[in-house]
Amino acid sequence: EKNRDLSEQYEAKKIVLERLKVLDNKRKEIEKAREAKAKAEERKQKAADELVDLEAKLEKKLKGEEEKVEKAKTEMVEDVMAMLKAKCLNYHLDYTLIQKIRDQTSKQLPVTKIFLEAHMSIKRVIIDVTKFNQVSGERWKGLDKAMHHIPDHHKSTILHA
Repeated sequence: EKNRDLSEQYEAKKIVLERLKVLDNKRKEIEKAREAKAKAEERKQKAADELVDLEAKLEKKLKGEEEKVEKAKTEMVEDVMAMLKAKCLNYHLDYTLIQKIRDQTSKQLPVTKIFLEAHMSIKRVIIDVTKFNQVSGERWKGLDKAMHHIPDHHKSTILHA
């Protein structure tokens, strides 16, 4: 009977041992799964950080391009203004005219008087070229059609006004 009790105990311990082995295997699998999950979380965090860095770089690049576009626009405006100034004022050829205007203003003549005299000279040319009576305070009539047909002597009058 003792032998049978020992055999039963042995069999019970064997079953317990098998259960413990199964539990140990499951514990190892859980640890592996936890490690895999931790690695996946690390990769996920690394990818999220990388995404944030890429977004920051993209935003910086877009901002840099916007600044370049803005700078290019500013430079284009400056170039256009320089070209307009070059076409409107030729300091070398118009120096005598510029000197004449400076002399007029230095003689203590009111600027309004100089402006009104120039305005009247230009208005006389416009009336002569367009053949319309121009009404004060209104847009000059016929000027858009006659701009390309102004004779040289009238251009000189306008320039010296």
